[in-house]
Amino acid sequence: MTVEELKQIQLYRQHLTNKTDKLTVCRNLNGLQSQFMVNVYYSLKTRCKEKITPENFGEGLVKNWTIRGTVHAFAQEDLPLFKFGKERYHNSNFKGYINDIELLFNDIKKMDWVYL
Repeated sequence: MTVEELKQIQLYRQHLTNKTDKLTVCRNLNGLQSQFMVNVYYSLKTRCKEKITPENFGEGLVKNWTIRGTVHAFAQEDLPLFKFGKERYHNSNFKGYINDIELLFNDIKKMDWVYL
C-alpha cells in the first residue's frame, strides 16, 4: 500500500471524501471535539450531506466531558458508551456557552475523571 493510498483511506474514514449524516459522523469518529462549539459546526458542515445550519447542527447531539477529560459532542443515545461513573454532566444547549460558571465548576468537581 502506498502513502497516497493510506492518505486516501484516512480522508475516507474521517468522512472528508464520503459525506454522510451528522449522527453517522459522530458515531464513526467517536464524537467531535467541542471545546468551542463553532468547531462542531464546521466539522459537521465539512463532513455532512445534509444542510448544516447554526440552527440545526446540535439537534440529536449532546456535549459532555468524556474522552481525555475534554468536551466532545456525541449522538445523544451514544453518550452512555463514553461516560464513566455515576455523575453525569449533560448539556444539549448548542446555542452558546454555559452562562453559570459557578455551576460549571461544581459539575467538574463532581465528575469521575478517567485517563486511558
